[in-house]
Amino acid sequence: MMTNDLPYNYIYRIIFVGDPYVGKTALASTLTSNSMPIVYNTTIGIDFFSSITLLNNVIIKSHIWDTAGQEYYLSIVESYFRDIIGAFIIYDVSDRKTFQNVPRWLKRINNANVTKKFIILIGNKTDLERKVSKEEGETYAKKNELLFFEMSKRNQTNNINIFNDVIEHIYTKMGDESHPGIKKYAGYDSDNLVKHVSTPSSLDCCPIS
Repeated sequence: MMTNDLPYNYIYRIIFVGDPYVGKTALASTLTSNSMPIVYNTTIGIDFFSSITLLNNVIIKSHIWDTAGQEYYLSIVESYFRDIIGAFIIYDVSDRKTFQNVPRWLKRINNANVTKKFIILIGNKTDLERKVSKEEGETYAKKNELLFFEMSKRNQTNNINIFNDVIEHIYTKMGDESHPGIKKYAGYDSDNLVKHVSTPSSLDCCPIS
């Protein structure tokens, strides 16, 4: 139940992983600001975004950790794979190699987490010429028990709706179940609310709290 002094009920810890240039940062930016950046820099280590999902009388804030895909950042990135409730593995449907590397990302996520988690496979850039069919993505996702969606940078509204659907799915499955990737907020006074919910729109290599 929402109260007047509670800006949201839950925080979900989400990570975006995948090879460089598959569109992770652009997607995270879209979910945060509802606008696609015209020019953006390659992620250096970790970027941080947050997004709000409204589910009837429940407000869920997602902390999105956008991870760099380059091998030389893995020592930084892999520490963020732990204690998550959701992971988006993103590949570029116009670049087959990024799809072939999906098992590597899935293995790293599974190795870092022994707790329950929801893994979502995203085929991105469907507005470009395909090198990976939708059926291939669906087959891999089904085999590995992943949620599967395809996205296009030209269809921002659809991308936002898919993300919100995933958050609703997690909420439906988890409810009030305790999990290290979920923080539940209740009963904070005004001073504590300011302390706990003030969140910058983007951070470089943010600490995990």
